[in-house]
Amino acid sequence: MYSERVSSSSESDRGTELKNVTASLSLNPIVHHVTKTELPLVLGDKFYILITRESRKKKIYSGVIVWEDKRCILEEFASEDYLAKLIMQCGDPVLASNAGEIAAAILRFIKAWKALVFERKARKAFNPIIVPYSRLERRVTAPQNLSASSANQSLWSDSWNNYGIEWLAGVRGIVKELNERFGCASKPSGTRSIICSLLEKASTVLNNASPDSLDFNTVFNIVRYMLGDNIAELLEIIVTCGLTLRFVDRASGVVGNRPNWLLVIAPPSSFKTTVMQMLKGSSHVLFIDNVTTASFLPADPEQEPLIVEMHNKVTLFPTLSLIAEKDEREAREILAILERVYDGEYRRRTSKGLRGYEVDTVVIGALTPDVFELRLLPRMISYGSRFLVYRYSIPKTMYDVLPELLASSPMQKFMLLLNDIVQKLFTYAMENVSTGMLTGVALTQQHIEDLHVLSELLSLLRSVFRVRVEFLRVEDERTGEEKTIREEVIEISQTDVPVRAFMQLLNFVKANAVIRKTPKFLGYHTVDDHAMRLAAILSISSSYKYMYDIVYDVLINQDIASFSSSTLARDIGLSKTTTYRYLKALYSLGVITGTEMIKLDSKYYRVLAKYLLGGGGKGG
Repeated sequence: MYSERVSSSSESDRGTELKNVTASLSLNPIVHHVTKTELPLVLGDKFYILITRESRKKKIYSGVIVWEDKRCILEEFASEDYLAKLIMQCGDPVLASNAGEIAAAILRFIKAWKALVFERKARKAFNPIIVPYSRLERRVTAPQNLSASSANQSLWSDSWNNYGIEWLAGVRGIVKELNERFGCASKPSGTRSIICSLLEKASTVLNNASPDSLDFNTVFNIVRYMLGDNIAELLEIIVTCGLTLRFVDRASGVVGNRPNWLLVIAPPSSFKTTVMQMLKGSSHVLFIDNVTTASFLPADPEQEPLIVEMHNKVTLFPTLSLIAEKDEREAREILAILERVYDGEYRRRTSKGLRGYEVDTVVIGALTPDVFELRLLPRMISYGSRFLVYRYSIPKTMYDVLPELLASSPMQKFMLLLNDIVQKLFTYAMENVSTGMLTGVALTQQHIEDLHVLSELLSLLRSVFRVRVEFLRVEDERTGEEKTIREEVIEISQTDVPVRAFMQLLNFVKANAVIRKTPKFLGYHTVDDHAMRLAAILSISSSYKYMYDIVYDVLINQDIASFSSSTLARDIGLSKTTTYRYLKALYSLGVITGTEMIKLDSKYYRVLAKYLLGGGGKGG
């Protein structure tokens, strides 16, 4: 059952070489990496196959065959005949000549899938695996210049498996300690009841986790139930944006697709610095507290420029407020320098001549809302935003929970374990994900169309508008006399072109599809609705706070006939006059269809409702 010989009924009609290849074909499962959703197989010593479940109830599957530098996608199939037809279209003579037999063998392994999962869990040996998993991994997804780092050598070796066993055991022990500390067995009330509910969910995730399945997605889920949804989402967005640095490959001349930069906007003491510090130990991360204009590229050639340190690293500014609060001139100069750094090169004429360097980096900074709205946002939008913006806050319930939870010694041990695995996984991703792997992530046509809508909305919300006051002479309808009235006119002075916004969101969803599977890169990656939901959040966050609040509040009240500007003003805590001013701007931009009966334009509503109302809401 566990090794299928693929034979042919028409070998006499083929050349000697083809007969020799066909005669040696044998289909084997890569047992140690079979999961409930992925079935990896090897055919002979040339073809590597990954089958994934699309629908358990309907028994629909998808797959990919990889050989040499070629890849053949096996779109949704449920029958042997249709699978054989897909294999015949792969363009390889060996596959085409044996399509029927290969399809039949794959279907037999699919029927044995459950038994293979059971055997893997029981640690029993099947027939020998012809090709080591590490070699299969490289053939499927390896970058051209694979790093020889210790992480790359060990993550899918016995040492990573042992690390996973120890890490999961450590976290399970911590959850048990926390259950005892907070008396969860006695079903407490209040804050402790919330803590115990989170710990119960964390236990479920941990019980379903194994060293084989320990990836970034598992870590995000554990963080979700140990620290809350919002912190887990912040961590996921930060590491996703960090990975977009791999869209650039200077060695191959691929520099035009610039990586995503990110601003995290959050109130003080909301753990944004704590999350950034989870990456601090990675060799691919540069942690910076403050900068000056001169530090980017000093006049003295003996001093190492900051941009040299930033090159090919993720640059974290946990206190970007220090830059925004500098005097007007220096803050403007720093923004102008960052604009040039974003574009991949910075040159400066100094007293000792012209100096300059190529630089590729991802800048991720954190700001408080007041500093961002008043000091940085108007300048950023005027320059043309290089940043995506993530507006983040912690719900009041978690503000009550987190201090008590984090003060406990078991939770402090958990934070050490969490920092360690985040650094390891992020380092592994940065050293092993290639530009080709990211650009090769697949999207459905519907996802592409939705990204175009989201990028159009993002570019509109980045517009610059001004209020011009006019005084008009009009006739009073009651008295017939002339009177002077004051009228505000909204002028849209600058709008963003959607091209950059589209590339930013496209890069984000592709990187998210890859980072969640780190360190397991076997097979092809596809964008899903989870990645699209995060992209939708980013698309409405990258503008003024009140525009963000208005768009979201209108979204959730779209079907309420009585929803008015007065209701909206009350919901978002803004005066009616100021609310109406923003509504007129959004109406001028075409985001909403009116300022009295307030509705989002149907295309924006369709996409935002699809991913935000159906996928967990505002996300902080």
